[in-house]
Amino acid sequence: MFIGDSNYIKNVIDDVVKDFGFSELVYCEKIKNNLENIFSKNIKNEIEILSLKDGILLIKCDSSSWRYEINIRREDFINKINSFFDSLIVKSIDMV
Repeated sequence: MFIGDSNYIKNVIDDVVKDFGFSELVYCEKIKNNLENIFSKNIKNEIEILSLKDGILLIKCDSSSWRYEINIRREDFINKINSFFDSLIVKSIDMV
């Protein structure tokens, strides 16, 4: 492995992100940017991802029907997010 190797650079960046505690911030942005891939196209217009802290994903949802849908399918949503990343990223979902 040499310094110009793209895997080396990726590993260094991943290590820096992890060491400085930015992993959840990066995952939160990836969730925001991939809502359509994780769920469906219509959910992107209905919710706003606010933060990810200690495995708790904070979502803003103004629609009572979507709030209800997320609440009854909470485990399914968590599993879809974690499956997308193939890692345990989200442990629970809270809504405001």
